[in-house]
Amino acid sequence: MAINKFSIDINNKQYVVAYKTLSLNFKNKSLKLSDSTYINKSFLIIDKKKVTLGQYLDIDPVEFSENFDKNEKEYIDLIKGNFHNGELVNTRPKIFFLSRNSQRGVEEALEAIHLADIEGKLNVPLKAFFGRNKSRGSTTKEVNLVVFDRTKINIDQMRVVYNSMINHVTYVKGPPGTGKTETIFNVLLSAYANDKTVLVCSNNNHPVDDIYKKMDGSLTIKKPFINETEKVIFPMIRIGNNIEMQDTIAKLREVLDFISKHEKTKVQEELTNMSKNKSLSNFVALRKLLAEYEDKVELRERVETLQKIRKLTTINQINEKLDNQISSYIFKLQNSREIKDEDVLKYAISASEDINFKNYVYYSSLLRFKKLLSDVNRELRDIIYIENINEAVGELNKYLRNDANLKRFLSIFPIIICTNLSCEKLGSAKPQFDLTIMDEAAQCNIASSLIPIVRGTDLLLVGDTNHEIRQIS
Repeated sequence: MAINKFSIDINNKQYVVAYKTLSLNFKNKSLKLSDSTYINKSFLIIDKKKVTLGQYLDIDPVEFSENFDKNEKEYIDLIKGNFHNGELVNTRPKIFFLSRNSQRGVEEALEAIHLADIEGKLNVPLKAFFGRNKSRGSTTKEVNLVVFDRTKINIDQMRVVYNSMINHVTYVKGPPGTGKTETIFNVLLSAYANDKTVLVCSNNNHPVDDIYKKMDGSLTIKKPFINETEKVIFPMIRIGNNIEMQDTIAKLREVLDFISKHEKTKVQEELTNMSKNKSLSNFVALRKLLAEYEDKVELRERVETLQKIRKLTTINQINEKLDNQISSYIFKLQNSREIKDEDVLKYAISASEDINFKNYVYYSSLLRFKKLLSDVNRELRDIIYIENINEAVGELNKYLRNDANLKRFLSIFPIIICTNLSCEKLGSAKPQFDLTIMDEAAQCNIASSLIPIVRGTDLLLVGDTNHEIRQIS
């Protein structure tokens, strides 16, 4: 549900431009108004003609969206000044239901889940989603870890990075300001260092835009022989609705320009991997420290579980075995070293200052981008070069829905960032990514959340609470 802030009335029909969402609190039987105002950038009028917000504006629609709350009266007057067909301003606070074109994505996800369930092939995140996962589901512990800025981490944040690399499902909770975006950033860098493909998503654009901006241009590299720096173009892509996909096409064209400028740059994969190994070898001690910490956490959980069972049993033989097991675990805990934030800082370095890591990302990205020039990616290349931007967007949407095309695309851009609803554009509803990261998970619609969850082998859920950032695997 939502409540109108500003609409345009045409021929006695109301077309909402600005609104706030309403969420229902079942426990308190109350409606909560969203803090942010949402802007509807386009709508269909009676004769099915599409009208965009830009047709009523003399300013950038993006600027309008970002600053509407600050300049509400001024912006409404701007739009009113461009009325020409008897339109009227409507600011009555009317409650209405939001209707989005998300049904297809949800239906595809549900059908795919049903078939996977029948065949016994549900992935661990889906089992967890439906409350049917009974194991931690760890993979390997020999993973690469990356910390962008060692001054912005603590042990709980690094646990998130580590566990998202080794576990099939990881949950993170913490209010704004506890470093969740920085933690997701470190997860993405670590995933890249582990050659994982990642889908980053959320219910709305704001959190995914923040993550994209955080990564874009975060690394710079000094050009050899000249005193200049160059932005490292990270191999990631932001996709979304058709308007946002225009920016995606622009980004792909930027990548092709980047390749042409470095046509003569010879990149040796062996040397690139040497830079990677030199950089990541600095994190081996940190990985071992976190593995040791996780073992302690697991011991504590076992003690707590066994103590609960102990309280419920009255059979002496069972109690004796439980007491022995509990004593054994407590002994191990007492004889293990205490690990603090300072220990994490001692073993971590800042990848942002590590020339080997920056060389690795720069040249490995260039290697990936050069795949665009291969014959197998000719169709994608042709789409990027289509002169009409709207036609290019349409063709790219079709291209990405094909599983084989998506796989080739992910070999160039292993990280894709989008909203939950836009994930339906990414191949069929089956695991396409090694890891799905869902930000602001507590605010996500349950049905649309299945669209990205079904597309990931592993899952990291990040949400807000009133407590410090903590992770549970």
